[in-house]
Amino acid sequence: MDSQMGASLSVLLCFFPRICDCNVGENDNTLYAAPLCAIVSLARTPPTLPTDDKDPTIVAHKILNLNMTLSPLKWRSMFERSKTKNTFPEFPENPEAVPKEWHNQWASWAKQAQTVHEEQKSKELLEEFNLAKAADDEKAVALMLLRPYARQEYYVITTMTQIKETLNSPTQEKLKKDLHTAVCGETTDSEAALGTKKLFKTTPKSTIESRCDGTTADS
Repeated sequence: MDSQMGASLSVLLCFFPRICDCNVGENDNTLYAAPLCAIVSLARTPPTLPTDDKDPTIVAHKILNLNMTLSPLKWRSMFERSKTKNTFPEFPENPEAVPKEWHNQWASWAKQAQTVHEEQKSKELLEEFNLAKAADDEKAVALMLLRPYARQEYYVITTMTQIKETLNSPTQEKLKKDLHTAVCGETTDSEAALGTKKLFKTTPKSTIESRCDGTTADS
């Protein structure tokens, strides 16, 4: 799997929390805490892509709909016709009032806004992606990760298709082992052997550990 594909896979998998189910570098290493939490989360839990959907296009649309669900109400309401509620036109009512680069994306955004307009639909999406009980800051992290893809529907669908069709992706066990080795400088023979490890140690013993300035945290 090439580096670009690997990066896309990692980013897409990180969309689906547990976004930060750990306390890596909590309080004193905030610059690195969020990305490390995402990596640890990815390393120790199976990817939570919707397992009932096999079509990458469906999954991609759910990602985009989730982005709209997490977006501020002011943004979502832009796509609803001001004088006709529950109507989401394919073109802006006042084209000159919005940036020209939005025009080509408007129909797609309007469709997403219409899809998640019903509270029940938004609730179902949040539940499906394990965000129903997430705190506001966790939802903000999810939105930050999703937002770059909101304008690139074709790219999202293409990437999801590539991920599905990639035959040589690392197994979950290998991914955990590799990540743990990279972070802790230790190797294990199996996923079960990982157990509870320390990502950061009070007294660094290795070069890798000495680069970490965070507090002690369990992986």
